[in-house]
Amino acid sequence: MFELNDEEVENLSRCKNFTLNMGRGSNIKYKPYVFTEQGVYMLMTVLHGELAIKQSRALVKTFKKMKDYIYIGIIAALFLVFFMLHIIQSSRISKLMKRYEAFMEGKDATNLADAIEENFQQMEKLESSYQDAEVKMDKALSGITSTFHKLGIVKYDAFKEMGGNLSFALCLLDDNNNGFILNTMHGRESSYTYIKEIENGTAYSTLGEEEKQALQKAISSDED
Repeated sequence: MFELNDEEVENLSRCKNFTLNMGRGSNIKYKPYVFTEQGVYMLMTVLHGELAIKQSRALVKTFKKMKDYIYIGIIAALFLVFFMLHIIQSSRISKLMKRYEAFMEGKDATNLADAIEENFQQMEKLESSYQDAEVKMDKALSGITSTFHKLGIVKYDAFKEMGGNLSFALCLLDDNNNGFILNTMHGRESSYTYIKEIENGTAYSTLGEEEKQALQKAISSDED
């Protein structure tokens, strides 16, 4: 049992089954107390008069009807929501079907199979072209690894009689450090050129100091 607040009393006064006036000299001076459904059940256990039992049973039936009305209202609201969703979904499906029918009845529908077949053929051509490009790229990369693109050069004065360091040791290597060293010694009266083979970064013949420096520069040039 609990006491009604002002808003609940005002709502009760507006009910067509009751005539309640607030203020001095009116029907209600105090806020009424009301029973919940559980309170009515508890009241039935303590009341023993015949009239009290009848009234309690009538209240229980009233509560039951109210709950039934609430359940019916909830079910009706859910049904209305589902019905609206069904209408919206049906409208979308109808629009899609109209578009599909319009497409199938158009001039493109006759050539639809041919268009699909043509697309598959183009895809096969593209795949074949891609494979050819991969083969050419592999060959190009293989060619690059076998070319001399690692370079090391050291200039020096071979005979100590001419300035300008006109002599030089030139080393050219590929990715596997295979190549050669070209050593040119320039003198006042004559010049000499030697070539030494390099395999896996190692020379089979003895290298001079400048040739060693050129070889080391060439090997390290790929790291820069």
